[in-house]
Amino acid sequence: MEELIIFGPVFGPTGYDEVTRRFLKSLFLKGVRIFLIPNLRWTIYKTLLSKELINIMNICINTKMIGNKIVPKLSFCLPEQVELKESYFNINFTMFEANKICSNWVNISNIMDQIFLPNDFAIQTWINSGVHSELIKKVPIGIDLDDLKVNYSVVSNNNLYKNLELIKKKYPIKILIAGENTLRKNIVNAVYWFYRIFSSFDSVCLIIKTGSYSFSDKNILDEIVLLRNYMKLQKYPKIFICDSIISKDMMNIFYDVADVYLSMSKGEGFDLNCLHMAALGKKVIVPKHTGYLEYLFETDNVLFLDVELEPSIVESGLSRLYSNGEWYKIPYLVDTKKILDFVFNRKPNKDLSKHIIKNYSMDTISDILISNINNLIF
Repeated sequence: MEELIIFGPVFGPTGYDEVTRRFLKSLFLKGVRIFLIPNLRWTIYKTLLSKELINIMNICINTKMIGNKIVPKLSFCLPEQVELKESYFNINFTMFEANKICSNWVNISNIMDQIFLPNDFAIQTWINSGVHSELIKKVPIGIDLDDLKVNYSVVSNNNLYKNLELIKKKYPIKILIAGENTLRKNIVNAVYWFYRIFSSFDSVCLIIKTGSYSFSDKNILDEIVLLRNYMKLQKYPKIFICDSIISKDMMNIFYDVADVYLSMSKGEGFDLNCLHMAALGKKVIVPKHTGYLEYLFETDNVLFLDVELEPSIVESGLSRLYSNGEWYKIPYLVDTKKILDFVFNRKPNKDLSKHIIKNYSMDTISDILISNINNLIF
């Protein structure tokens, strides 16, 4: 594969933006000639990007295809956003968090040349919904190994960095939650259980890195106030909240400061925050479902939470996509003793980190993507 058209969001803070940027950078550095078509309608929000990435994006936006043959077009988006053209090999890199996709997606997917999905759960969802299995290939999402190095010089004068350093010194155990405040991400429920489990421990704090990626996202602080009014505990462990959009260098400080990653999400395509923490060798507490099962396994670094199916309901304009499916909830009774033992006593090892660095680097994952496209077009 010498040439490739990439369509996808690249300027925003969402997961699709980050996935598009990771593949764009990795493929560009491998020498693939890329024409980038940014999806400007995915989100109105902008994130802070490195000079290197901005330069790569500018080059690719201004690149023109030179070949006379049909060129593969890789669209990082929902199936309904793919602009199908006979002059391209139409490839959709997509994902979903519930166990059924709508009939419109099925119909569109069945006229694609190829579909890339990041995990086995998504593949089964597409097939069970009626998409032809021969169109589907698994292409996971990787991590840029350069991102595992914390660049302190870039953020050392930042007040947020200074505050995180104070938190790091004061609290022996820092638990991190990261993601937008939506029903799917289920952050408020995770806060509820954090309060329930750690209310008597002054040594533990919770750091929430959230942000509004759409108008439907709720204010996390307002919801925590309502939660505390409901719980009426005598004592609450400390919570620190950052709800602003920050650079990747600054986000790396959050990963570095935290000891444990916590998610009670109802479904994930991959959860790039968890992937990063696991690659660093940190401990993670996550539900046993969907994208987490692609790269995590039973080890001293991982505590899987049992889950149950429930109807998938969202609060945004995307509700039509979820109305016929199911995703996962955490049962009301959580094994608090197991969580306490994991957080305080479990010694992390390097097995999971080595596994992710070996199998899920963007260099490795991009080779998988290139191989699948080559098999399609040659």
